[in-house]
Amino acid sequence: QADINVELIHTIQRALKAKGYDPGPLDNVIGPLTKAAMKKKKKDNNLPIGALDYDTLKALGVTK
Repeated sequence: QADINVELIHTIQRALKAKGYDPGPLDNVIGPLTKAAMKKKKKDNNLPIGALDYDTLKALGVTK
């Protein structure tokens, strides 16, 4: 699992939005809309559904 902090969450939300997924407000919170957007992104990229991991970050173009 990735080390999650406020900056990483904001980066993930921006990346989801840039790739056409709706994470809801860019509020640095992994709320229901951000979770749903991550789940859809994982499903679309044949990644395991579950915890945030490095493969998901890579698919989003997010680096730590």
